[in-house]
Amino acid sequence: MVNSDMGIKVDRNKVALLAGVSSATVSRVFNHPEKVNKDKRETVLKAAKELNYKPNINAAILARGINGKILLLDNNKLLKYDSSNSYYYSWLYVDLLNQIRDVLKGTVYELVISNLEDLKIQDSFDLRDFDGIICFDIDDIDDLSLVRESGIPYVFGHHVREIPLTNKLFTDNYYGGFLQARFLRETGHIKTIYITGMLNKLNAHKERYNGFSDIYSCKNHLLIEGRVGKDGGEESIRTVIDKIESKEYTAIAAVNDLTAIGIYFELMKRGISIPEDVSLIGYDNLPFTNLLPKRLSTIDIKIGQLYKQSAINLLSIIRNGTNEMPGNFKPSLIRGQTVSRNKEIL
Repeated sequence: MVNSDMGIKVDRNKVALLAGVSSATVSRVFNHPEKVNKDKRETVLKAAKELNYKPNINAAILARGINGKILLLDNNKLLKYDSSNSYYYSWLYVDLLNQIRDVLKGTVYELVISNLEDLKIQDSFDLRDFDGIICFDIDDIDDLSLVRESGIPYVFGHHVREIPLTNKLFTDNYYGGFLQARFLRETGHIKTIYITGMLNKLNAHKERYNGFSDIYSCKNHLLIEGRVGKDGGEESIRTVIDKIESKEYTAIAAVNDLTAIGIYFELMKRGISIPEDVSLIGYDNLPFTNLLPKRLSTIDIKIGQLYKQSAINLLSIIRNGTNEMPGNFKPSLIRGQTVSRNKEIL
């Protein structure tokens, strides 16, 4: 490559000289970045930028006999099960895309996005045109059959705890529900309301509830199953307003943040203060929950980090044939400002 400012051919040897590393290290940074420590990788990338060096990706692809493409295969599950609220969850998609692209940046691979329905249409595209596949929200083993039969390296993640395959990285929804319940119990709430929906359709919702109910027995929590989302939260909480006003129940857990937001606004309209009159916790850690009058307590599912790790593992499978997927990816508690200690037990 020629530096247009100086009329000098810039190759990886010159980048190596400026960065103070070997030429082989420069090659690894652009072809196997996961094998180079972060500090050294950043030094090489900085030197490459200063010299306006860009590797010849096409040449590398030809030399290695690969296609140079990774497929992100999307199931579009939210559009199927909760189309009215799918817009609010678009941040999930943006986050995981950015994390996957960050992993692929500087490698010979470009990211191509398609969906499962297109794959099911005969001759829509050939999986053999890709070097690897990342499956997003494909949580049915039958839906994975075309991917598995292709023989192309693949990984899948998110709500896939129950699928009996090893190359997966799943969100531990049971543990997330457990965290919700443990937090409420630790802050002194003896009787709680759990608001959810589609328990028989979505394994993720069922797992969250199972984790919650393992701390709060049937006699200590009231299960409300209705519609999920903002409107669903408003509808569900109206059915138990009397139990909140009477202080029979002092805390509410919702299956997701949008449902919790509906609960939040309906309680505000009725003059019920959060968390002074009743505590509230959601699930997902949507970015706009910190725009509420009080930052919503919630569970962070870390979807970007999960798919970043999935992409790293896919590259390892492609290059080394190894599969060391950690499997379980645990969410974490965001304490927020909508859960307070139950004054009734002080």
